[in-house]
Amino acid sequence: MSRFQPASAASTVVAVALAAIAFGAGGGTQTGRVAPVEVAVIVVAGLVLALALAVYDDKRPLYGGAALVLLALLTILTGLSMSWSVTPGLTLQELARTFTYIAVFTVALVGARQFPAEARRVLSGVVIAAVAVCAWALATRIWPASLGADVLGARLGEPFDYWNALGGMAALAVPGALWLAARREGSPVGAALAYPALGLLLLTILLTQSRGALAAAIVAALAWLAFVPLRLRSAPLLLVSSLAVAPVAAWALSREAFTGVLQPLEVREAVAGDFGLYVLLTFVLLTGAGLVAVRIRTRTTFGLQARRRAGIAMAAVLALLAIGGLVGITTTGGGIGGRLDALTASKSSAPGSGAERLGSTSSSRGEYWRQAFDVFKEAPLLGRGADGFTLARLPYRDDPRAASHAHGFIPQTMADLGLIGTLLVLALLAAWAVAAARTLGVRRRASPAPDWTGERLALVGLTLCVLAYGLQSAIDWTWFIPGPTVAALAAAGFVAGRGPLAPAGAAEPRPLLGLTSLREADPLRLL
Repeated sequence: MSRFQPASAASTVVAVALAAIAFGAGGGTQTGRVAPVEVAVIVVAGLVLALALAVYDDKRPLYGGAALVLLALLTILTGLSMSWSVTPGLTLQELARTFTYIAVFTVALVGARQFPAEARRVLSGVVIAAVAVCAWALATRIWPASLGADVLGARLGEPFDYWNALGGMAALAVPGALWLAARREGSPVGAALAYPALGLLLLTILLTQSRGALAAAIVAALAWLAFVPLRLRSAPLLLVSSLAVAPVAAWALSREAFTGVLQPLEVREAVAGDFGLYVLLTFVLLTGAGLVAVRIRTRTTFGLQARRRAGIAMAAVLALLAIGGLVGITTTGGGIGGRLDALTASKSSAPGSGAERLGSTSSSRGEYWRQAFDVFKEAPLLGRGADGFTLARLPYRDDPRAASHAHGFIPQTMADLGLIGTLLVLALLAAWAVAAARTLGVRRRASPAPDWTGERLALVGLTLCVLAYGLQSAIDWTWFIPGPTVAALAAAGFVAGRGPLAPAGAAEPRPLLGLTSLREADPLRLL
């Protein structure tokens, strides 16, 4: 009989916590659902931080402290903005949301300080939670009568009731799936399961038809391939998973059940059986492909020359794909300038649903951004109050399109909190980037670079999780939806608070509680 492993339980606890927040808070717009989740998160965070203070060791610096202070200042500004807000009730809700977010970030930061060698547990938890959320979203289309009877939209969006948020949740987990297959340690079963996991994430992104999430996932995957020297393990996963889900996505996006708005339940039920069968077959094939890939990897040793040639070949393929994409952009839709105009034009119309949407840059965001800038001009220093854009935009609306948010984090911040809030956000981003660079060893010059250990790979994966979320959130209102935002903040807090990796050949710092790892700790300590 195998012994219970609290280390594995730690990943499970992180996954369950993140998934519970995602499912519990939903789309973040229903106070009755969101408030209990926020209260629970804040209470648990308070207990964890009280325990951390009891064992605080001032000999080790509090890495990420600058980012934490700036996030606290942003929270304070959010609260103060109630005094000039045009929507005090919504501002109060935004204060509760931001306070919840800083609680999550602080717990992750302190957790990294207490257990600096446990990035793998956090990244595993993020991936498991994202896979659970995406699996539920797909299940609502396989059993629509039982799980998705109230779903009216064509695009995949449950449990957030918003497709772009679901796409963002899937996109931020893509680096973690690549890490599962690339890591040198870990079970072969875990590496094999990375194939169906990534396939599920990619299929979810495609069926949300979220162009921002797709772009964020692509950038994060390319960054992983560019910086992590385990391309022979990562590239096959990315290629096989992409090819496997493409036919299913193409089939689904040619059906009214996945492209037509307000389709009756009968239309969705008519294709549910076929869709479920195709999804099942795809994931069975991907699981088999993962097992074969792991078997080949364990039985085949590639020499330095072979790895170098494979890396050159991979770089050439990526370059050809980039050139092909650039040529396609420049020869269609009016070229790069035309596509940028379509993205930012205030009079541009949103594209229709279906596969063609994924290649379109036409969007209604330009109109929302224009409204946000007009609101900013009205109160440039302090804005109209946190989440005040909802009401403040109405005098500047030129068309009947309804939107409660500016569909862009910076435009929303400019309208809500003015120049002061925008500068705080930019300073927060810079402080976190400096902390992340310190953790990964990017800024070191005199000392040797850290080894590509399992811990460093996991930290890169967590950093790219944050990158994917940031890219998608920059052109959407994902910040207001707790599920993906809490997952990204947990990753960001751990990366910022972990501190520098040890140089090559040096030992990593020990946990502050005198434990060698979370294998000896109560799983609840990671919360």
